Amino acid sequence: MNKQNKNRKLSLTFAHKVVFFLNILLLFSILAACSILPNKSKNVEKEFSFAWLSDTHIVTIDKGAEFGDRTDRLEKVMEKINGRNEIDFIVVSGDLIENVANVEQFEVFDKTMRTNKPVYFIPGNHDIGNTSDMKNIKLWLKRGYGKGDPAKEYYGFTHKGAAFFVLNTFAYQSKEEEVLKRSEEQLQEMDKFFADNSFAKCKIVCGHAPLFILTSDEPDEYFNIKKEYREKIIEIMKKHNARYYLCGHRHGEHKVEESWITLYTQGALSWAIGEGQKIGYSIFTFVPEEGLKKEFFEEN
Repeated sequence: MNKQNKNRKLSLTFAHKVVFFLNILLLFSILAACSILPNKSKNVEKEFSFAWLSDTHIVTIDKGAEFGDRTDRLEKVMEKINGRNEIDFIVVSGDLIENVANVEQFEVFDKTMRTNKPVYFIPGNHDIGNTSDMKNIKLWLKRGYGKGDPAKEYYGFTHKGAAFFVLNTFAYQSKEEEVLKRSEEQLQEMDKFFADNSFAKCKIVCGHAPLFILTSDEPDEYFNIKKEYREKIIEIMKKHNARYYLCGHRHGEHKVEESWITLYTQGALSWAIGEGQKIGYSIFTFVPEEGLKKEFFEEN
């Protein structure tokens, strides 16, 4: 090999090495940029549907036809929901059973509530008590109705660009210091959850008791969250532009809109309260740029 060819070969080898190292440098630059830039994939909103059940009030004592009616009805509803592939998950907004002291009622509910879809449970006053004591909360969590690590009866979750937060709407009425502390901790956790998921354009707060019945500044009554605690929830919702509140408790279908919020109250699967109210469940569909849409299905 003459000297000229040898020099040309050395030059090509050097050039190849330079190109190789430049490509490596470019690759690392791209990877570094990706690690620095915010994850925009979370911000992709997609249409999805979920089922909403409430106030099943399963009983295990002879109340005429009620025991059979309630379990049979829940079983039929679950068959319908399980047969709809477009339903991504299920929310049960409390009062799963009739008597919090009756463990057998929870067992019957669990056997009847058969599904492969994710289920998010919200504690009702018949599940953990009107004043929400720690003993009943622990039993609720032991049965697997909570979420998180460690599991709690209040928690947040996200789905296809939407952010949900589940509240224990009776903890603030407790006579126990530990539970009262939880009532404040869940507000702090909700605040942080929505801050961490600020990308979500659709933010939804879920509870058993309605935030209010007609207006957000109304006086206290049995069915609403008491004003002092209600105002704390509202403050956080407004701060993070959480525009939906979904609940049960009233055993009737109600929709209330204020300038900053839409409140949906779900009808019961046990019995209805109020003229013209029906027994049934609902399917919510979230449509990007349009928000939540609700369809009610009456059951016999």
